[in-house]
Amino acid sequence: MTTPDACLFPHNKPSTAYMKKCRCVRCYAWHKNMQSNPVYKAQNKAYQRTEKSKACRKEWIMKPIIAARRQEQRQTEEYKQKARERAKKWSKSPDGRAKKYASLAARRVKKIKQISTLTAAEQAQVVEIYKRCRELSESTGIAHHVDHIVPVSKEGEHHPNNLQILTAEQNLKKGARILP
Repeated sequence: MTTPDACLFPHNKPSTAYMKKCRCVRCYAWHKNMQSNPVYKAQNKAYQRTEKSKACRKEWIMKPIIAARRQEQRQTEEYKQKARERAKKWSKSPDGRAKKYASLAARRVKKIKQISTLTAAEQAQVVEIYKRCRELSESTGIAHHVDHIVPVSKEGEHHPNNLQILTAEQNLKKGARILP
């Protein structure tokens, strides 16, 4: 900003002249010096108005956005908590646990691309086998596993005719082998 050398206003105080749009060297220098002065900023009503309006504008724009984000976070957290509780309750039920293990075994079969299509009756039989395995483990106190007679890795199917219940120790010894 260029400043004229001569003052346009006959003035004694640069503050009043600068407010009347005087931009002489003396008034401009005074204004630049005062802009960096924190006491002047605090006393300057025009400065306070602009800062207040900026703060109010920001609050007016951001307040609903912040409230919406908080509500969304609360709802998401509540939904996650309810989902955890449902999953926990379902997995503790006898049918839920058996279905969970049956579906995990079916997923492993699909993963290695041996997709077997089971009828509803066959799916119920698979779930029943897993249920019996869990009941046997609870009643004897010895861990039992559901085992594929012909392992899935050796082209065996996830079918009720190919499943058997073994103790965990026997199943881990057997591994992915076909026993006679």
